[in-house]
Amino acid sequence: GYTGRVAKASVKRRTGGGRSGARERTGLTRERLVVAGLALAEREGIEAVTLRRLADELGARPMSLYTYIRDKDELLDAMVDVVFDEIEKKSPLLVRPVA
Repeated sequence: GYTGRVAKASVKRRTGGGRSGARERTGLTRERLVVAGLALAEREGIEAVTLRRLADELGARPMSLYTYIRDKDELLDAMVDVVFDEIEKKSPLLVRPVA
């Protein structure tokens, strides 16, 4: 699963960082949101990924997630970026442009 298997460098590079003061207070980071979103999608399907559900999974208030992401679309984009990055690492020939 994506929990613990997603390369942290990949997530950090693809998602950037949250505000450090907020991160220290809540334990949340943009990286943690993306990894939790991937794990939830893998477990229950992409339709289960909502900001409210993600907040519940992380023990946070839904509004606190907006410190790290603009909206659900941004979360899903970050999740897709991480998945594509992982695919590229495993099969670089699949993503090379055709000449």
